[in-house]
Amino acid sequence: MNRLRIAGVVQSEGLAQQVKAKNNIAARLVAFLLVALALNQVPGSGARAADPALPKLKTETREAFDRYVKRVEARNEGELKRGTDLLWVDGLPEKQRN
Repeated sequence: MNRLRIAGVVQSEGLAQQVKAKNNIAARLVAFLLVALALNQVPGSGARAADPALPKLKTETREAFDRYVKRVEARNEGELKRGTDLLWVDGLPEKQRN
């Protein structure tokens, strides 16, 4: 009987140590995450500079892009009104679509 009681006590002490160890790991993890979040929020010497200014586009480039956007939007709108497929893949035969 004594051996069983001693074995039970040893096992429960081992279990208690495992629980304490897991709690310690969890506490360390929580502390680490809190510190990491705090450091991430505080700008330091390694803080990023402001984003650089966007380059000025040439007038011809901007006009060409605007024409492209208008043409694509007109094509899409026309295809939607006609009920045709909007995506090029939808226009393929069924075997090729799969």
